Amino acid sequence: MAVARRAAEAYEGNRNLAALAVAGSVGAGLADRFSDLELDGCWIGPPTGRDRLAPVHALGDELTDLWDYDPEEEEEWSEEYRVGELGVTVSNFLVGSIERFLDDVVLRASTDPVRHMRLAALQRSRPLAGAELMAAWRARADAFPGRLVSPLVEQALAPEVLRGWAAREALVSRGDDLAVSDLLTRAGHAVVRVVLALNRVYLPHWPLKWQRYLITGLGLVPRAARGAPRVAISGPARGGTPGGRGPAGRHRDPGRCALRCRHRLLPQGTVRTPPRDRSAPAGHLSANSERPVMRNQARPAKVISQHA
Repeated sequence: MAVARRAAEAYEGNRNLAALAVAGSVGAGLADRFSDLELDGCWIGPPTGRDRLAPVHALGDELTDLWDYDPEEEEEWSEEYRVGELGVTVSNFLVGSIERFLDDVVLRASTDPVRHMRLAALQRSRPLAGAELMAAWRARADAFPGRLVSPLVEQALAPEVLRGWAAREALVSRGDDLAVSDLLTRAGHAVVRVVLALNRVYLPHWPLKWQRYLITGLGLVPRAARGAPRVAISGPARGGTPGGRGPAGRHRDPGRCALRCRHRLLPQGTVRTPPRDRSAPAGHLSANSERPVMRNQARPAKVISQHA
């Protein structure tokens, strides 16, 4: 946090900056020796090169990447630099973009994971500037729409997610360990995303990092997870099958768990996922669901002038 406070001082006096927050594991209070520092800046108007680089120069540090505006996915500018051995990543958004993301999710029940991750970041971040604005945004994000639950469960259990499940016994029998591991990992992700949706928790990030903290304290979890918040996905035990029980008698069917838990955990009166239209093509999502937008990891860096 000491470096974060120094960075906040470097932004002071910039009237274009509406809010600044510590995000990621540091903002959530979970940082360990592997953590870097993530800062989220919210701007009234598009930040100039000077807006973005002045804090880097003020700290006297090494700029490693400067990314131009991404209009299609996250709608952000970002830069990365180092303070000694500490990596710092800054994500910059327009105030209008954040407010539109809130409207899309809270008012229009968007299932777009990118928007959900932005709202999750608002909930977990620690303000350094613009605390009142961020508190208002957080209050809006906390109003998780009940009508989002069913579409999110359906999205998590889409046919392409569990593709290959019918062949699981053949994969185990042939010793296709990599294929089995991939299948179980996807099933595990599906289980966690279903559980998050049922608990009205936004998806925080693609890899589901910090999983033990993510699951701890949730009101609705599969019975096997109670008292054991760590979610471990492993291959079937020797002598067991993916659809049965291993030597220790432990059930090893995470895909079936995902398919069952939406019914077992939904309380009486809760809206349930409608039956899927079997005439729809594989991978089809319902009309009120949106296909996840994947971040383009290959987006080339573009250095812009600090005087822009």
